[in-house]
Amino acid sequence: MQDKRGEKGMVCKKCGAVIGEEEQVCPNCGEPKEEGGFRQFISSHKIGLIIAAAAVLCVVLLVVFCNRAMISNFFRRTFSTPADYYHYVEHKTVEEFSADFGEFYSRGFLDGLKMQEKSGSSKMKLTLGEGGQELLKLAGLAGVDMSWFESVSLLAESSVKRDAVSMKIGAMLNEVDILTANVLYDIDDEIVYMQVPEINARYLGTTVPDNGQKDMEEVWELYGALERICPDQALMEQMLNRYLTTVVTCMDDVSKEKEVLTAGDVSQKCTMLVVTVDGNTLQEMGETVLQKMREDEDIEKMIKAAAKEESFLEAFYLEDLSPQEAYDRFQAWIDSQLKDLAGNDQLHMEDGDSCQMKVYVDKKGKIVGRTLEIQDAAIHMLRPEKGKQYGYRLAYEDEGNDLSLIFDGGGQREGDLLEGGFILSYNDTSILRISVGDLDTKKAKKGMLNGRITCTLAPGAADLMGYAPGVSMLQEMKLTMDFQSAEDSGNSNMSLYVRNKNLFDIETSYQREDGYQGIEPGKDAVMIEDMEDLLTWGEDLDLGGLSDNLKKAHVPSMFTDSLDAFAGMDLESILWMMY
Repeated sequence: MQDKRGEKGMVCKKCGAVIGEEEQVCPNCGEPKEEGGFRQFISSHKIGLIIAAAAVLCVVLLVVFCNRAMISNFFRRTFSTPADYYHYVEHKTVEEFSADFGEFYSRGFLDGLKMQEKSGSSKMKLTLGEGGQELLKLAGLAGVDMSWFESVSLLAESSVKRDAVSMKIGAMLNEVDILTANVLYDIDDEIVYMQVPEINARYLGTTVPDNGQKDMEEVWELYGALERICPDQALMEQMLNRYLTTVVTCMDDVSKEKEVLTAGDVSQKCTMLVVTVDGNTLQEMGETVLQKMREDEDIEKMIKAAAKEESFLEAFYLEDLSPQEAYDRFQAWIDSQLKDLAGNDQLHMEDGDSCQMKVYVDKKGKIVGRTLEIQDAAIHMLRPEKGKQYGYRLAYEDEGNDLSLIFDGGGQREGDLLEGGFILSYNDTSILRISVGDLDTKKAKKGMLNGRITCTLAPGAADLMGYAPGVSMLQEMKLTMDFQSAEDSGNSNMSLYVRNKNLFDIETSYQREDGYQGIEPGKDAVMIEDMEDLLTWGEDLDLGGLSDNLKKAHVPSMFTDSLDAFAGMDLESILWMMY
């Protein structure tokens, strides 16, 4: 061993420093020189060296773990063929898409089949702003005083169970309840009850045609049949993954090159995979998918289950066959389609025709953009990222028809939340500016919109519209929207501004929950079979309640005087006065 001066020597057993051949003590710590110092140093510092080595190993493993996607993608990209690498990155995208679609399918479709014992409510409210009030003053110049009008609301509540459907609809004016209608459809008794409590506390009832009950029973039976036939969320995800993967695997004409992807003001280095699809590829896709369907046990179970459901067959006008006969017919259809495909040299494409899909992949193996080119037309879906910055471009361009529609922009991303600004252009003319804030991309994939959106017309919009009354005012309009939604509830607020003055606000909300919360008509409901029954119900009629509500809402007397004339009168008196 040599020291820094190139001299041969020994190692100090105490501190590990190099001792020259002519030196008798360690120049660093003064320890006497001994043979075997290196071994003694290692032995005495064994624990410390092990800890140091372990620390280095942990750091290396941590770096590898944090960058495992990048490292895995590097080896895949470097040592795989372009086709194999494309299949690798596309399969990951298919898995993610299948999971997102499965959750949306479960919430949007399967949950909708479970209508029994469900309730829901919704509300919409329009409130005039400063600008809206100024417009109403213009109506006053025409002789109609509308200055009292501030807001109007519509409310709806519904509740469903096996033997009843209930609904409540209400209207509010200036935050005052004006009118309410309660409706109950008793399916078992085939009766519809209705009440307007502001004019009569009693319900009136009437029978419905005999087929009304039958229709509702058929609906419930069909819903039940669909629940038994349709795959659950997990199976739907598996089947979607299975067939999309099959399609992807058929695309093997792939080339690979480096590319810089740009959208908005963001550029990102990517691997570009150029996938060419011609008629032969489409034919292979069709044959492979059909053959897989022919052998798919899950499809077999679904077809045989559907054949057992009479309500399903009737609803879709299908022939009544035994489960095996239905499946045999499906197999025969598959065989006929395979035979037709085998007779086509190239599927729906002329000689030399093909389409290309360019897939842009980042260093972690994530697809960040696609371009689909078919003859003179192209569709672009690009989203490069650089740190927290992202760009976005969604475009359709058709050179053959001199047509382009482009949505382009970008912004910042913080976790699942996006903010940014975009321009919508038509044939290179900017027509709309759009900005977003706190837009939750994770919830959006599940069908839940959360975030803020603002829209204003771009100067180019006037050029497209040409001269028209109101164009200058439209250019000064701004629309803002704020959305908040969860799995079973949500609300939104939309505001329209003109020249920085609020024209109006529209608030909406909804909520869904389990359990039946319908109305009950009570024992004093009046069944209407003839005019005498209607007059009996009309004995408790009083339009004064409606008039009082309108007055509480500050509605002018010109609208309420006619109602006051009928206050305290029953239905028979009102009819006598009118006729």
